[in-house]
Amino acid sequence: MYLSVKSCHYLDGIVKDFEVALRSFIALKLKSVFSDEEQFRVGLQNIDDSISSSSVLLTNKFKSQVKSTKKDYKEHFKALDASYKCYQAKEIINNDTLLLSKVISYVELFFDPHFKESDLVKGFETLEFLYFAHKYQKTRNILSHPGSWKITIENAKEITKFVERSIKNLDEKYFWYAPQNDIIKQIENLYSSIGHIPFKYCNINSIPFKHKKIVCREKELGKLNEYIFGKENQQYFRTARSVAICGYGGLGKTALTLEFINTFIKSCQDHPDNFNYEGLLFFTAKEESLSYSKQSDELLINPMKKQINSFDDFKTKLLEFLSVSQIEDFNSEKCIVIIDNLETLPTEKQLFFDLIRNSPENIQYIITSREIERCDDIIELKGFENLEQGEEFIKQYIDEYELDIVYKNKYNDLIDASKGNTLILVLSLIRLNENPDSLETILNELQATTTKNISSVANFMYKNTFDIAIKKIENYGFNYKELLTIISAYNEPIDLHSLARLSKIKNVSELEKVCEYLTNKLILSRQGDYYELNDFANRFILVKVIPNKLEAYRLYDSISRYKFDKKKKLRALEEKRDNPNLDRIMKDWSPRNNIEKLAIADVFRLYPLARRIGGYNVDNAEIIDKIERVFEENEQYTSHPYIKFQKALIYQIILSKKFRAEYLNIVTSCYEEAIFSVKFEYSYIAKTESFGVVLSYYGNFLSKQFEDFSGSVRYLEEAVEIFEKINVRNQNYEKALNQLESSYHKLFCKTRDSEYKYQRDKIKKKKSGHNKL
Repeated sequence: MYLSVKSCHYLDGIVKDFEVALRSFIALKLKSVFSDEEQFRVGLQNIDDSISSSSVLLTNKFKSQVKSTKKDYKEHFKALDASYKCYQAKEIINNDTLLLSKVISYVELFFDPHFKESDLVKGFETLEFLYFAHKYQKTRNILSHPGSWKITIENAKEITKFVERSIKNLDEKYFWYAPQNDIIKQIENLYSSIGHIPFKYCNINSIPFKHKKIVCREKELGKLNEYIFGKENQQYFRTARSVAICGYGGLGKTALTLEFINTFIKSCQDHPDNFNYEGLLFFTAKEESLSYSKQSDELLINPMKKQINSFDDFKTKLLEFLSVSQIEDFNSEKCIVIIDNLETLPTEKQLFFDLIRNSPENIQYIITSREIERCDDIIELKGFENLEQGEEFIKQYIDEYELDIVYKNKYNDLIDASKGNTLILVLSLIRLNENPDSLETILNELQATTTKNISSVANFMYKNTFDIAIKKIENYGFNYKELLTIISAYNEPIDLHSLARLSKIKNVSELEKVCEYLTNKLILSRQGDYYELNDFANRFILVKVIPNKLEAYRLYDSISRYKFDKKKKLRALEEKRDNPNLDRIMKDWSPRNNIEKLAIADVFRLYPLARRIGGYNVDNAEIIDKIERVFEENEQYTSHPYIKFQKALIYQIILSKKFRAEYLNIVTSCYEEAIFSVKFEYSYIAKTESFGVVLSYYGNFLSKQFEDFSGSVRYLEEAVEIFEKINVRNQNYEKALNQLESSYHKLFCKTRDSEYKYQRDKIKKKKSGHNKL
């Protein structure tokens, strides 16, 4: 959604008030390093000399930034000095201060030597800070030209979070223009003004994909507004009952519709008297979504669940939202209904158009389709084949998504070779962003294309990225044919751990990097913790990497056996849930997927095995070897903290039967890893009785094995606090209190510090009060 005008006013105040503090900090920091023009020039020269190896961002834009700043270093220093003087005087002296673009530029240029360890970036990763700083600058520029650009709520939230985090980092002395509290108050005002949707009948919050700002579609958007709302200042202009947005795949039909929705909402917020609509409903039959990832600079094609699977499904949901039993009954307020990707329900099209024809005139419909549909008005989306349009699209796309590309005349050949196809242009720009020298390769590939069918074109582009992906996989030392064939032959989404086991890859983190890379290259699609081959990739890979018959049989057989074994283990696990200890473990430790469930069950059964060590006629070495193998295997595939906790308990048993110094280290590291994992990776476990038990066991271990009574107290105090917060007063709580009392007593005996005596007696009173209950 876009910000309303009122919300933009709040954001404008936030951004510009904080700008003064940011500028003051940068000016003071640099003036403390460069007292005159010559020192500033030398500093820039040093950055230029080391740019090939030590700069924080080795991009074309960064390099050109260094050169332009060096060239006009006197003017730059003059503005820097003026900003410094304003800060010193705590008032506006002149208008020669630094522009925000230069402020951000200096942070980037001098990041490593002067800002990396400064208060300003405390709590930020390097690239994270620079990303938000550039976004902040871009938003500030937009706000300086009101009425010419729209700002999304998501973008506004990102900027205010950046400002809030930065305010906490900076001393109040920099906020001489606007106090910190005033800026925080403006942020609160902004948040209270956003998010309101001015419709009685609305479901846009359930749209299964995000709104992304489109470029170079102003004409089509204007035409759509004209058909729905009528021509401005023409009272009797006919508005359409239905509008179809048509065009082949990848041209942005859904994106245009989402832009219309969000612009319409903003208009209703800013000018409520001009619009008398009470309903805005969106239903998609889209099976794939086309999205752009700024994190990976990739265009991603992901499978998605349809909102509507049939005409009956659509009709039921529509009538439910409108609170009527039949469409003819809705005859009061005006409403817009959008049906997205109608071509995926080809056998039921007539039913949709019958319903549209029977709907009252106060309901208007917008349809998107890959075919020309029978609507009152049609908007046919086309590519940017025209040279001028293509140039504008490329330039705006580069600017909007901040790609590290400088437009060249050679890109005119790219427009021609792609026939202005939006998908090909975007994919080409992404490749150029990764490798600026790949233009000739891309042009040669595109000139070899003979079909206009979008599926064939997408398949062709797939082939071009596939060879690069293969090299990437091989660089990791993986067998790409086996890996991709397993994913294909698995015939359902596969989790990383299953993939690792079937491919016998032990380094799961490296495998995850490869899968993420393949996802970014559009070869894999990710759904939560699961991966599968994209439809196009599956068709291609089956031909490209399919093994011979003998290899194929062995592979399919191993997958079949693995799936059967996995199902068998899960069934057995559910049957064992009547064991109260295992059931409590599963509830408290909350495994996130089946792999974690099976791993927990696997190591849970080792406890009675470990207790056999030292018994009559027992092969201790064989038992210990089996225990080590089970833990080693499960630790490869999951980092769940219960595995480490159980390992600590098991090795404590082994330690008590057969003392070896290395077991002390194993137990210690396992406890520490389990605690760290809960606190930082599985935080939902931190408020359970089980985590209190981990802390108390570790506290007791430190006391008994190392006489580390101070460390023991630290963990036992936290354990007791958890038990009390969740109102647990059982044996575990009593043991923790007893151990805590003992550790405080030993600390007192050792140090004679009366504070420890006081804490010991405090625990005694607590125990006494607990025992009376």
